[in-house]
Amino acid sequence: MNILLFGVSNVGKTVAGRLLAQRLSYDFYDLDEEVKKNLNTTLENFVTNRMLRGRDRIRCEVINALISHKGNKVIAILHLSYIQPIYSLLSSSDIFPIVLTDSVRKYF
Repeated sequence: MNILLFGVSNVGKTVAGRLLAQRLSYDFYDLDEEVKKNLNTTLENFVTNRMLRGRDRIRCEVINALISHKGNKVIAILHLSYIQPIYSLLSSSDIFPIVLTDSVRKYF
């Protein structure tokens, strides 16, 4: 089983993903960390030197590579604007996508 946690920055994908993976005895991957490792670059260089569509294409390639590895995984994925390369994966019986959202808290 592959659990994909999608969400915007700082919504808690990494923390929730690590906890979920630990609880289920799954492997955990953070997509940003995997991109940095695969491209041997910093996240800042990756973001500033590529257009959004190019970044998302590379991210989708890394997601496909991670999913192709055997075993159960939780993968934290920054919101993608262009998901066409992984769209067919989302309907696979081995994929469980979850979108984490943030909400405004009222302190009044």
